[in-house]
Amino acid sequence: MSSEAQIQARADRLDDAEYDSLKKSLHGIAARLDRLPIGSWHWKLLWLFGGAMFLDNLDMYIGGGLIASLLADGWSTIELNGWFQTITMTGYLIGALISGLVGDHLGRRKALLLFVAIFIGATFLAAFSPNMIVLIACRGLMGIGLGAFIPCGYGPFGEYIPPEKRSKYSGYIGLIANFSPPLGAALTMLVIPAFGWRPIFFGITFLGVIVWVLLFKFMPESPRWLASKGRFAEADAIVSAAEKSFTDKGVELPEISQEQIKAIEDELGKEPVQLPYRALFTKRMIKRTITASAALMAMNLIVYTITTWTPTVLVMQGFDTQYSIFMTFIALLGAPFGIFLLSLFGNKHPRKIGMIVLLLILAVAGYIWSLQTQPIVIMIVGFILCTLVYYYALLACSVYLGEAFPTEIRLRGSGFSNAMGRIAAIVTPSIVASLLQSTGVVSVYVFVGICMVVFAVIIGICGIETRNKTLEEINDEVVSK
Repeated sequence: MSSEAQIQARADRLDDAEYDSLKKSLHGIAARLDRLPIGSWHWKLLWLFGGAMFLDNLDMYIGGGLIASLLADGWSTIELNGWFQTITMTGYLIGALISGLVGDHLGRRKALLLFVAIFIGATFLAAFSPNMIVLIACRGLMGIGLGAFIPCGYGPFGEYIPPEKRSKYSGYIGLIANFSPPLGAALTMLVIPAFGWRPIFFGITFLGVIVWVLLFKFMPESPRWLASKGRFAEADAIVSAAEKSFTDKGVELPEISQEQIKAIEDELGKEPVQLPYRALFTKRMIKRTITASAALMAMNLIVYTITTWTPTVLVMQGFDTQYSIFMTFIALLGAPFGIFLLSLFGNKHPRKIGMIVLLLILAVAGYIWSLQTQPIVIMIVGFILCTLVYYYALLACSVYLGEAFPTEIRLRGSGFSNAMGRIAAIVTPSIVASLLQSTGVVSVYVFVGICMVVFAVIIGICGIETRNKTLEEINDEVVSK
């Protein structure tokens, strides 16, 4: 049975106008996407988005070992390392804000290709840096590219995936991406002592080019985004191709639900809604903006404190550089394990409650970790802590962030929230450096713990629940006129 004939067979409760709206409305396009079983079309997207996010994480986790090594070699100082992190985060902030505008205006595909290209170019230039100042400047440009990866990667992925599978497959993207922390630590541990730090940047450039070519060749535009712009023929063509990949194998597509049929009927004759940037701060949407921003501020604060500063902290505690990087490597093995757990359990608990509970646990766990002095205990507790950190981080940025905002403004909402998270990351290095120099390691994690509690309270007050709902169910109330 052809794709179009099967659509008609499964839409027999719709009259001609309503059937036509399956091709010419956002809810119609969305209903067709959401009923697709998971197949090769989705797995291709999973690996494409996962490849981009792998690049993002790999670069980030090489940074911690890199600056620790440069500090030990006398090529950098504590102050310059702080600036390295701050300028990186400033680039992330700029990239996050720009990416939302680009992604909602030009499309998900073009935005991701653009920012991956910026990252590749800046990384290549960084390999030739003659001193730390130039490296910091290149790092800022790299940050602009990288800052777009979460809004342009995790943000739109849910637009392609059925609601009951979003958490699981977003977790899989995180699993791909977060194999990079131990790999990054291993590279800094093995490559830098033998060959120096420049080959690291050449290697990342090479990987970036491969990812860009694959994205260019195989990534389709988001049909939901196309439909939100009134480009229904293009959206229909992409969805029809996806449907055909199933029907050619004899797979019978499920019926469209009664709820989706009603939404399609309600949309008939209406023009696509175009939301301005200020819609993020209206009465209808402000709580979502606050929640997503708080969730990502918490994520960046805890992730960057633990992963980026751990090698430097261990060096300051008297461990040599190589052993510090090794202990960090062992702790970071908890990252992919945490993401794996998210793929298994992320859809079994409410998103909002899950984030709150994890933040409160992290507030205590970080403090406990800061008290440890024995290497084996540091590695074991660090592994557990990283497992919890990455379960939370991916729940917040790869699942919740992409659900909280309407398609019409999803990347601007994701970009703004990510930018708020980046502000936390910009401020954090100088605070951490100051606390380390003045009052020691424990005070850093007391500060982090207090912040986690505050963010948990904000999410509790302002957050919405999104589990097992279509993106349109979650967001129709804030876009309806």
